[in-house]
Amino acid sequence: MAQIHYKEAGAQTTTSATFVPMTNAFDGKPLEFNHGPGSGVILVVLSVPNPLATGANHPGIAFGLTVNGVLSKMIASFSSETANPGMNARTPTTLVLAVGMGPSPVHVQAVWRALNGGTASLDSHASLSGLLTDGFAPEV
Repeated sequence: MAQIHYKEAGAQTTTSATFVPMTNAFDGKPLEFNHGPGSGVILVVLSVPNPLATGANHPGIAFGLTVNGVLSKMIASFSSETANPGMNARTPTTLVLAVGMGPSPVHVQAVWRALNGGTASLDSHASLSGLLTDGFAPEV
């Protein structure tokens, strides 16, 4: 049986050069979900359809996912081809990660950071989704 988790992010901005949590649109808490112990895999999708990077040195944004507090090696990012792009540095970005389940609960959180000294902004919605499929585990 499949289970679905879904959270939505709203308008927010960061200038952090290190990864910081994205926040939930509804309560301002981190954009995250928890799932109890079990078997199978959670297919996690962070969808950011309209992020904006501004700045004067090829600004960009990096998106990531932490699993139980550890940053995944899978990162999605973009930077502007133009040094000072104004409002034109928008690149739809999607990050997909398969997370194996085990005997302990799994905590997944969306994180992001600004690149090249710029400002990273969301002025529209983004989503963090997870689809849990029991009994399926990726080969390592």
